[in-house]
Amino acid sequence: MIDAFSRLRAGHHTVLRAAALAAAMLAAGCSLLRAAPDRSRYFVISSSGTSAVTSRGRSDIHFGLGPVKLPGYLDTQNIVRMGAGGSVEYVPDAFWAESVKDSFSRALLYRTGSRIGTGHAVAYPWYSTTRVDFKVPVDVLRFEATSDGRAVLDARWSVEVAATGAVIAGTESVFEEPAGNDPASIVEALNRCIDRLADAIAAAVASAPPAPSAAPARSPRR
Repeated sequence: MIDAFSRLRAGHHTVLRAAALAAAMLAAGCSLLRAAPDRSRYFVISSSGTSAVTSRGRSDIHFGLGPVKLPGYLDTQNIVRMGAGGSVEYVPDAFWAESVKDSFSRALLYRTGSRIGTGHAVAYPWYSTTRVDFKVPVDVLRFEATSDGRAVLDARWSVEVAATGAVIAGTESVFEEPAGNDPASIVEALNRCIDRLADAIAAAVASAPPAPSAAPARSPRR
């Protein structure tokens, strides 16, 4: 009788220990399955820029920006950081809020127009009836952060007379700005790089000789 009671008591303790172990495992499982806080941050490229704009007072100029080309590895929502040996990395929890090609092109268009001092700036493609004195194609080679805390913009661009296709200016511009590792600082540094590219393009367009004038509209016959 005593042995039976002891066995019953031991079995009861085993059940309690098993229940306690199951409860602990369940609590741990719930903790592991609990959603982690979303630390994602989204950024845009400002159209207005980050530096003071110096207008060259050329409101007579009509210019078209584009086409603007970016390499495929930049065609992503992630903010790119170039690592050692040419490896492509991504800034953790940092994303563009829209297409980087669209926002880059728009920012460069408005900043360049402001520096030239003209409101006659259009993005590629434009209508055949749109007046364009000069067109500025841009081929972006790099637009990224680096593992050593810099932001880099490398672009080839030219200024062409729209009517004839003659190239009157052209170069490859490489701009670097200190960026650090914080995503907001990286975006600010990339914005400063766009400012410097807009400065270079605006100086070339504003100093260009007058483009051939379009033929004046004929008056209706009386």
